[in-house]
Formats: sequence, structure tokens, C-alpha cells
Amino acid sequence: MKVAIVGSRTLDLAAVSVPLLNELTRLPQESMVLIRSPRNEPRGDFEELLVRLCKALDIDYDFYLPATGSGRAGVFERDIHMVDHADVVIAYFDPKHIMSGGTGHVVEKAIDAEKPVYAYEVDMTGQRWVGGIEPPEDDARIAEWHSLSPTRR
Repeated sequence: MKVAIVGSRTLDLAAVSVPLLNELTRLPQESMVLIRSPRNEPRGDFEELLVRLCKALDIDYDFYLPATGSGRAGVFERDIHMVDHADVVIAYFDPKHIMSGGTGHVVEKAIDAEKPVYAYEVDMTGQRWVGGIEPPEDDARIAEWHSLSPTRR
């Protein structure tokens, strides 16, 4: 299963660390995490955290980069390409910037493509559902993932 995981640049890493870790440990063992990355700049703090957690949990991951010299349009194309290759999209937002920026673009494209998408706002008080195709209370998603392959727990 290919799971695109994206997060807002303004996310509080201390707040998102536990929800992100919990989500990663629920993935089937043969999952691959799809991660956005800029081409000519360092990755953001969220993406670096995601890479560290994937390495610690021995989860395969792949970076999606914009085309060389493509500017802002290339970033949007990268997001579309990543969504096209994902089976599921999970997004984390700072409560002050829900469904905005590139992370909002990824969620929008996942909904347009009718992919399962789970979007949450995260702060130090917890994680809350903010949108997507299936509600988070739908534990069928977890049951389906577990039926595909053993999880990492």
C-alpha cells in the first residue's frame, strides 16, 4: 500500500509527533510512504520528522520532487503525481491554516481523484478530523489495512 503523508509547514512538531507515529505503526508491513520534497532546497521539518520515523520503524519511503526548472507549477504537478500513485492520503494541518497551501492542494487533488483521504488539525490539545473522503470513526479502514498484511505493532 502506498500512503502519501503530508503536513503543513507551520505544524508544531511536538504536537504532530505522536499522532504521526501512531498512524505509521498502523500501516501494513509492506507499505510505502510517499513524501513531498523540494528539488533545490532542504526538506521541511515535517518531512524530516516523517523520514526519521520511517527509518526508525523500517518503513520504506519514496520522495516526490518537482520537475527541474518547473517553478511553482512543478510543485503542483508533483503533488498531483504523488496523489495519482497513492492508495491513501493522510494530511496534518496547523489549526490556523486548515486546508491551505500545498497540503490543502494535496487533499483537494486526493478528493478529486476519489482517493481515501484523512485530514486532521493537530495541536498540543490533540488531533481532530477536518475533512476527507471517509470519516476517521470508520474503523473499516484499519480493518482493511490489517487484512492486507500484518502491521508493525
